Parts: sequence; structure tokens; C-alpha cells
Amino acid sequence: MSDTTVVHLLRHGEVSNPRGVLYGQLPGYHLSEESGSAWPRPPPGSWLSRDVTVLRSSPLERALETAAPLAAQFGLDVEIDERLIEPWNHFEGTTFGVGDGALRRPANWRHLRNPFRPSWGEPYADIAVRMRAAMADAVRAAARARGGPRQPPAAHLGRPPARPRTAASGIIPAAVSARWPA
Repeated sequence: MSDTTVVHLLRHGEVSNPRGVLYGQLPGYHLSEESGSAWPRPPPGSWLSRDVTVLRSSPLERALETAAPLAAQFGLDVEIDERLIEPWNHFEGTTFGVGDGALRRPANWRHLRNPFRPSWGEPYADIAVRMRAAMADAVRAAARARGGPRQPPAAHLGRPPARPRTAASGIIPAAVSARWPA
């Protein structure tokens, strides 16, 4: 038995979003048909062949839809953890992209003044605190479930999975696995 518990944080599959809205924490955004049938698509020898004991998800539909095939594969119930939700954002429900004029609107400027906090939504430091707490709780739940260290995945949204591990460096990679001593 390993003396390390590994927490795998997953991003949800592709979302059906034909209008290009920043959906953030908004309900009603589901996986696309293509994504729903193909996600998650594990590589051979991946963590999906390991002893997973805990499966947690954001309450949002797209995260639950991503977690469902994993729950079936591992014979687990999906536990909802509100801390795994997408960071809040002042621009939720709007389009915000190249050529849509969002940057030309003076009403938006106050939300764009500090990209390092960020000023448009939930501060990175707050995201890191809640994600670290969620991961630590997943580690404890895995230990309780099997009497020792195991590997609990948490179906997650967006880029927040990387933030807890990289908060000190300021680097935000696309994916991360974090390890804790037992």
C-alpha cells in the first residue's frame, strides 16, 4: 500500500454553448452530444485503473454529467462538493471575446483593472483556499473509505484545479494531480 494519497482533479467535457456565453456558475449548461458520449476518455494505463474510493463533483450539470461514467466505472456515488464550483465572474451570462466590443464598454473597465487578483471575479487566493480545503477533505474521505491512502478524483470545472497547487508560483497549468502524505 502506498503512503501517498493522490487527488485527481478533472475538467468537465465540452459544453454545449452555441451563443458563446461565459456560463461560469450558471445552471443549464450541459455537455455537448459529442463530449457526453466520449468523456472521459482515459489513456491506457491511466489513473482510471487505480483504486479510486471517493468521487466528488461540483453541483453544476456539466460536472455531474462528467462524473456519471466515472461513478459507474468505479461503483461509487457522486458526492456533491460546493467548493468545486467554477469561480464566480462579473461577466457570467454575457459574451466576452475578441470583436464583441466588451473591452470598449466603459462599464466593464472597472472589472478589468487587475488581472492578478482578478478584479473581474473570485480572487485567485480565495479559489486556492477553498480548493485546498476540498482536496484535503477528499483525502480524509478516501482514508476513511478504505482504511488508508487512496486516490479520490474530483470532477471539476475550468482552471481552478491548478490553482491550489500553483498559487504560490502564480503559474496556472491546464491540469494537475496533487499528492498528500498519508
